[in-house]
Amino acid sequence: MVLFRVRRNSWFWVTAAAGTVATHMVLCWPAAVARGYPPIHPWHLVACYVAPFGMVIPPLFDDGRDRPKRRIIRILLVAMAFAFIWAVVDANKGMIPSIGSLAGVGGILQYNTGKVFFSSVLYTLVAFPVFLCLDRVAADCWGWVRELKDDEVEESSLPA
Repeated sequence: MVLFRVRRNSWFWVTAAAGTVATHMVLCWPAAVARGYPPIHPWHLVACYVAPFGMVIPPLFDDGRDRPKRRIIRILLVAMAFAFIWAVVDANKGMIPSIGSLAGVGGILQYNTGKVFFSSVLYTLVAFPVFLCLDRVAADCWGWVRELKDDEVEESSLPA
């Protein structure tokens, strides 16, 4: 097996997580602004649940073992972002034609603020433990193929 070294870099983790959230938002857009009838293609509904698996990429850059509190806060923020997007999609299903097709996401937030907020909280309660487990499993799997280099000076590089 070939090992390669990667420096811990939390900015790469944040960039990869932001890219995953942005991908999730793009994949959920058709479901968020769907008219209601005719029904949207099933792929658009499945896409809402595919993007979270992209969260296996950020642990490649930082496994969070050196700062566990920061890792938990970052995962909580990502879970809240995913939950908000799911809540907007869920709030769009209320009537036909849906608010999302008539007024867009801004209309959903204006007319269904309470539902979006309440659903976001519920989805966060479910998404956070899932993302926490996914992050830990992904970090352990990435650990098999890479070795995170600590920021400390290696003993072999010190002069004798």
